[in-house]
Amino acid sequence: YSAPVPSDSAKVIVAAIDTMDSWLEYLVVAGGVRGELWLLESGTIEGRIETDWEAMYAELDQRLFQRQWKRPDGRFMMISRCLQDSGGHFSQLVYRLCRERARVMCPYRGSHDLSGPWKWGVDSTAHQRLVQGNANYWKDTLATKLAIEVPGPGYIHFSADPAAGFDEEFFFQLLSERKERQKRIGVITTRWVQIRIRNEALDLACMTLCCLDTYRGRLETMEPLVVSTNEKQPVIQWGAQ
Repeated sequence: YSAPVPSDSAKVIVAAIDTMDSWLEYLVVAGGVRGELWLLESGTIEGRIETDWEAMYAELDQRLFQRQWKRPDGRFMMISRCLQDSGGHFSQLVYRLCRERARVMCPYRGSHDLSGPWKWGVDSTAHQRLVQGNANYWKDTLATKLAIEVPGPGYIHFSADPAAGFDEEFFFQLLSERKERQKRIGVITTRWVQIRIRNEALDLACMTLCCLDTYRGRLETMEPLVVSTNEKQPVIQWGAQ
């Protein structure tokens, strides 16, 4: 990339975090008009969240939420929205940490039975608001975008900088599932089948697509969310706007 955010047409920067047993995996993406994406960085933060959460999230704040990404026009952008996977054994802790960073972070949970791409939901036990994403929908969307070979609308750009984290392992994970047709009770259906143990990159890419969709089609007409150096940035819980 010519700059950390390589295009002036990028409107927002979003992120996704996958919660693993002994590390956090994250992906940062810049979204532009007509579905064009620039993948900025992928990385891990080591540690067990149940015991090391304080140090892990301090590092997460420094790497992601406090960082300013420079554009070619000289202006800077920051991550405006982030989804963190709240499934697994650490849901309550993830909910609490998301509430502490409610301006930018929201819990996420994948689902296979949604009729639409995503919806606002509520964890009935914790009474926590979260985003529920249609996993199959976003996998189909990602597959369609990866098939586009010409930069422009819908295209996904990957940084060639080794420090950005897009190595061979990342792409193995990104392509860790394939679509298969299945016949059951005389009805032919399709489903995504995992063909590799690790698939964090695929999950993160789908989460960032869902996160961008929470702007509800405003990316085409909105001004880029750049950092203002003259005005104090308002603290707003984005899920409640």
